[in-house]
Amino acid sequence: LDVSGAAQIDGALTVSTSAAIDNITIDGNTISTTDSNGHLVLAPNGTGNVQVNSDNLTVTGVADETASLGLQADAASENPDLWKFVSNTANTLTIENQISGSAVSHVTITPNATVADSTFAAAGHLNVGHDLDVTGNAVIDGTALVTGVVTANGGAVFNEGSADVDF
Repeated sequence: LDVSGAAQIDGALTVSTSAAIDNITIDGNTISTTDSNGHLVLAPNGTGNVQVNSDNLTVTGVADETASLGLQADAASENPDLWKFVSNTANTLTIENQISGSAVSHVTITPNATVADSTFAAAGHLNVGHDLDVTGNAVIDGTALVTGVVTANGGAVFNEGSADVDF
């Protein structure tokens, strides 16, 4: 069937191999673009949403490229509205924000086969709303300001400088 112009089909349309519509190809379970470096945009009408009913959604970067998932609030009207989760080729996961006009890493997770040797780095302030339990050593490179009570089970060690401590 070769149609030039408009065609209306009432009921089901069955295609045995693949269908090409403009720059989109539907082949089996794959929807792809045919134009070079073309984007595939899913744009619902009005206040509709794109919904994925699955237990897994995977974003796979091509060879030697990162994989990213962007979240853009408020129609991306301002730089702070732009967030991105990035799986980097250096095997780190970062959470970025574009508040400065370009993407800046705020949190970086670096895995290790020995999980205790992995790192979780927060670039700015880290506020903990409840308990902070540290298993291992707590290394503070700078000033520790405590407003409240410090409980040291097993003792406390202070090196270099002085400290006024009442026990």
